[in-house]
Amino acid sequence: MKEIKDLTILVVDDEPDLGELVAFEFELVGANVLSASNGKGALELVQNNSIDVVVSDIRMPGGDGVELLENLRAKDPKSPTLVFMTGFADITLEDAYDKGAVAMFGKPFNRNELIDTVRVSVLDYSERWGSELTKDESVFKVEAKLPNFADAKTSQKLSLGSGGLFISVEDKVPAVSDVVHFKIDLENDSIACLEGDGVVRWVRRQGDSKFQKGFGLEIKNVVGADRDKFFDILAKEPTVAFIPKS
Repeated sequence: MKEIKDLTILVVDDEPDLGELVAFEFELVGANVLSASNGKGALELVQNNSIDVVVSDIRMPGGDGVELLENLRAKDPKSPTLVFMTGFADITLEDAYDKGAVAMFGKPFNRNELIDTVRVSVLDYSERWGSELTKDESVFKVEAKLPNFADAKTSQKLSLGSGGLFISVEDKVPAVSDVVHFKIDLENDSIACLEGDGVVRWVRRQGDSKFQKGFGLEIKNVVGADRDKFFDILAKEPTVAFIPKS
């Protein structure tokens, strides 16, 4: 298991003071930290160094964070992972997760949450999704029966990313940060049942001709007999989207 002290983290920000502050926070917990002031400089560092995680601002001259993310995911759908930190909403949460970001923090951000997100982002699936969340009566529950993953994606009922799910709903939609327990029975798939818990990262309260009503769920754990088979599929068939938008 990689720990934070084992990671090389690239901090990308055109504001020197903030970039230095973020870098210092990771250095305090033992990480090796590199810095860049824009997307172009960040790509050069990624090409010449072994980077585990990129923590990047979005709005920067000389190559913004969205372009950086797209370039990284075009080269490799999984590594290095990327976390956005931004004071401006230049990209929606839906698009950020769909393009492959594993999280988006608004400025100012919580130091401990940022460090923990970076640490978890490099874990393999069995480590990342191995423990259950604390449940209470407010948990939103989703149960569905679908033929298989391929048909579910085509119909926009369910779509799987490297870190979460898009789940369509017809009635009530959960709120951002709600805990959701999901149980998806797949009748004609190698995985008979996908069950676990997650946290809602974005919601779409109205559908249209292109996208159905639903929400994006970051998976926090997977349970059941098919969990290892599910992990194997994700490892062998990586997707760019962390949480798909449809």
